[in-house]
Amino acid sequence: MNYGIIDMGSNTIRLCIYHYDNGTLNRIIDRKEMAELAGYIKGGKLSQTGISVACTALLSFREIVSNFTLDGLYVFATASLRNISNTEMVVQIIKEQTGFDIEVLSGEEEARLDFIGIFHETDVQDGVMADIGGGSTEIVLYENAKIIKAACIPVGSLNLYSQYV
Repeated sequence: MNYGIIDMGSNTIRLCIYHYDNGTLNRIIDRKEMAELAGYIKGGKLSQTGISVACTALLSFREIVSNFTLDGLYVFATASLRNISNTEMVVQIIKEQTGFDIEVLSGEEEARLDFIGIFHETDVQDGVMADIGGGSTEIVLYENAKIIKAACIPVGSLNLYSQYV
């Protein structure tokens, strides 16, 4: 079975396609566009230029996924669309222009999914995980491979750069 995931972050938009067979997950496609959407936020809103940049990246990914038979395709956004005041309008415009339905993840959900992804790469049972993204930072405290506390702060490398440099 093949599954596609598109992650709309504040810095990059990424497409991954995975093949799942007999309990084994293999990444067969990993493409990334440097969209830097956090740089297109003006007055708390994603600008029309930023929306166009997102749509261009998503349309290029649509061409790639059209070459695969997928059992599922999931498109989600993190701080790129979560931290703006015109989220609903942007999601609607992107759907009209690309055909993609976008789920905007809460910060806590993003932190939880970060933890699940990291746990596929390590067997450390206790610790603190931090994901410093372009528009937010997620922090997870975990013990015995279980989340104790997950938090998200709306501070990331790209939005700090845009505001202060």
